[in-house]
Amino acid sequence: MTYNVPSRPGQDIPPDVIKTVAKSPNFARVKECVGHDRVEQYTSNGVVVWSGNDHQCHDSRWFYGATGVISVTSNLVPGLMKELMFGGKNTSLNSKLQPLVEWLFCEPNPIGLNTALAQLGVVRPVFRLPNVPLP
Repeated sequence: MTYNVPSRPGQDIPPDVIKTVAKSPNFARVKECVGHDRVEQYTSNGVVVWSGNDHQCHDSRWFYGATGVISVTSNLVPGLMKELMFGGKNTSLNSKLQPLVEWLFCEPNPIGLNTALAQLGVVRPVFRLPNVPLP
């Protein structure tokens, strides 16, 4: 899977590059974090796309053709995310999950996720600087 997450390296993989790489028999899919337009552009050209944006994943799946999501939120509520992505259009569930998604991403990943997992007792509250737990 090719990951296009411009917020991490500070660079976007241009659509022309994905289009070229997608011709390779070794190319399987792309995780796309630019947004719905890019998801739709790729899916309309036969490229298998997984959303990389938790806050957009429902619409990317049901309105723009994404296959699924590579998700941070699914680490906390896997059953709900599975339902959101594979149980049919569900704007109500999507709306209910948005406050959690917003909280998880109020600081760069993985701060929110690690804070939540520590609060649940799943992991020890160990953070390496400069990361610190959310209040």
